[in-house]
Amino acid sequence: MKRFLSLFLLLAGTSACAAAGTGLALESITFAPSLQVDLAAMQRTSTGVYYRDLVVGQGPQVNRGHRVAVHFAGFLPDGTQFQQVAPPNAPVEFELGTGAVIRGWESGMLGMRPGGQRQLVIPAAQAYGSRQVGRVPPNANLVFVIKLVSAR
Repeated sequence: MKRFLSLFLLLAGTSACAAAGTGLALESITFAPSLQVDLAAMQRTSTGVYYRDLVVGQGPQVNRGHRVAVHFAGFLPDGTQFQQVAPPNAPVEFELGTGAVIRGWESGMLGMRPGGQRQLVIPAAQAYGSRQVGRVPPNANLVFVIKLVSAR
């Protein structure tokens, strides 16, 4: 499972084309109510990723080059969960800013603090682009809830 997860997270999207229900501008999507996405209440990165802190952690903010450990859940805009790593499973570890995860995570996690929990809304171009990856269809915009377990 850990190997599959690593492969899943290592894949980086390169492009996106609009398709029915996917690849649409984030502002034009109706997200499942269960996701509690409110773009108007979120901040937007220069790459188009929306984020909001659900829980603000403590300690120093993470930046590129920090080794982080996270638990997370990933969803399609219709509320379908496609992946989750949560306790009691070990968190996923990677170095931020090295391309080890999708670009939306790289920009959307900057500034988090250990113990913090953040919701990311990621456009397809910052996720897997036109590729299908596991249960994620091509050109899919994604929603993640990430808990930063540790950073060093």
